[in-house]
Amino acid sequence: MASVGDRAEARLRIEQVLADGALAIVYQPVVDVRRGVTVGVEALARFASEPRRTPDVWFAEAWTAGVGLELELLAIEMALEALPQLPQDVYVAVNTDPRTIMSPDLARIIIASNAASRIVLEITEHAAVEDYALLNEALAPLRAIGVRLAIDDTGAGFASLQHVLRLRPEVIKLDRSLTANVEDNPVRGALAAALVTFGATLNAMVCAEGVETEGQLTALRDVGVATAQGYFLARPGPLPLPPLPPIGAAAERSLAPVEEDPFLRVMRLAKRTLGVDIALVSLVDDLPADPLLRDLVTTRQPLVLDDARSRADVGAYLGIPLVASGRVLGSLCVIERRPRAWTATDLETMQDLAGMVVDRLQLRRQLRIHEEREETDRRFFFEQVPTASAHYELDGRIRAANRRFSAALGYAEHALDGTPGSLLNVPDEVGPLWELHRSLLAGEAAEVRRPVRMIRADGAVVVMDVRWVIVRNAKGGASHALVTLFPSA
Repeated sequence: MASVGDRAEARLRIEQVLADGALAIVYQPVVDVRRGVTVGVEALARFASEPRRTPDVWFAEAWTAGVGLELELLAIEMALEALPQLPQDVYVAVNTDPRTIMSPDLARIIIASNAASRIVLEITEHAAVEDYALLNEALAPLRAIGVRLAIDDTGAGFASLQHVLRLRPEVIKLDRSLTANVEDNPVRGALAAALVTFGATLNAMVCAEGVETEGQLTALRDVGVATAQGYFLARPGPLPLPPLPPIGAAAERSLAPVEEDPFLRVMRLAKRTLGVDIALVSLVDDLPADPLLRDLVTTRQPLVLDDARSRADVGAYLGIPLVASGRVLGSLCVIERRPRAWTATDLETMQDLAGMVVDRLQLRRQLRIHEEREETDRRFFFEQVPTASAHYELDGRIRAANRRFSAALGYAEHALDGTPGSLLNVPDEVGPLWELHRSLLAGEAAEVRRPVRMIRADGAVVVMDVRWVIVRNAKGGASHALVTLFPSA
């Protein structure tokens, strides 16, 4: 718990921010994933004051110091100033603490905007709600004039569902943990689809956050997500809003037939061939907790139970271990709700299907080893380049920075790998640099070189000459950006 002195010091910092006008607002588009148009923006606070910290830390400190309400109301008032600059059918979403919603000053700010129907209040799943009845009472007059409510960071946890059930929002925002790798993770895809169905029963639209690739966008659209935001679509920045990538074509492609996941195909074959209720492919890293799967892993033998009621809450169970290179990778099993006498043909069929799964797993492993070797080779040659260079992903994240690049900005080797490149630039450089990046992607220029103010690891601002080049693959598509630093003249 912070001491009285710490709180006083924090209060002085926040009051200085308020006095100096060191708070700025940027906007990230929220996009209709079917039509490829902007339907809203999320307003995000940015602080140009020392110490350099993320906005959530500033707001948390403000609440601790007793000035959280003042800081949040200022941010909301500044965010809503964008309404006249945006099309009439585009809303503005503002992050709001439940304590702020209870303040009559929030209602005053919203009414003064003359655009209540274009305002969405976002409450994070992590926000504590002491009394839902009082919060709903405060929301009622705001909703009556058109204000909508969104629950942010909604995942599979009970806390987020509790917020949704008790507050009945118009918008449910999927947590980034569900968006990440959703195209390759059937469990996350199923959870996203379940939340879409759950939202439909409440007449709530589902929005996905943190969409960073076209694959994620396609997977989320295919399970019914209505809107999305993320670096693939547009980064946060000042107005006017940036142009969107051509996702309309991606939407058309997503409606075309796609190859079925091989594991799903095997499970479908098992259900149809054996006429069973359930078929599952389970992959394991260590000794699993499930007792039946644990038996398969430890014995490495098929587990045939005509009557499994004494060992599990199922009628019959037939499981085959998936073994490759002497290691059990998981199992293929089928389950019946009632006891069943498995036949030798059933067992043989399951072993054939299990072989198909093992072949696929082996192929994936070989591809992964090949990719890792290629990456090791690229990294070796990259480190030999005599300039301070870094490979940036197309969304602006640093894929890899060599020793010279890291040292030029005061960082240890590999410390910048995976870092958003925007964190290395002073805030007012981010928007113009992103526009330059877009012009390179569009082929409007072969390369760009210009002086840029950058933030070193120690917080000092230095001016570097920076050169950008888009590296393209054999088909001419953009692969990544090569960014090189030179001492400024």
